[in-house]
Amino acid sequence: MTIATTLEVRVATTDQRLQPLLETAQRWIYEQDLALANIEYIMEQAGYLIYVYRGRLSAERLPASLRTPCELIAWARPVSAQDDASLEQYANWFARWLVLCLPWDEDMQEAVLSEVASWARSDP
Repeated sequence: MTIATTLEVRVATTDQRLQPLLETAQRWIYEQDLALANIEYIMEQAGYLIYVYRGRLSAERLPASLRTPCELIAWARPVSAQDDASLEQYANWFARWLVLCLPWDEDMQEAVLSEVASWARSDP
């Protein structure tokens, strides 16, 4: 099983807003030591969970310095994911993060999910 440490960020130059999100997602995958085989499943589940969190989570009250994708991913971590996280907990975490980073921007949320899932499919 290949570990996600071999991922490379492939960013489309057409939308530079994706770059910090994809870099943060790559770093998160690496730090959580997620297997490539599980990433596609996590992204699929996160796609469903986005609708659960939309409108319920907001970063508006956070200082601007804490609203970067890297800071928000730490803030979005579910309390239940503190120890040994399941794939469902990772999906919840990723969905919460996307909603905080891109509130109400469904197209960008989908673009991030699709791109990260494609990493798992395209890695040899």
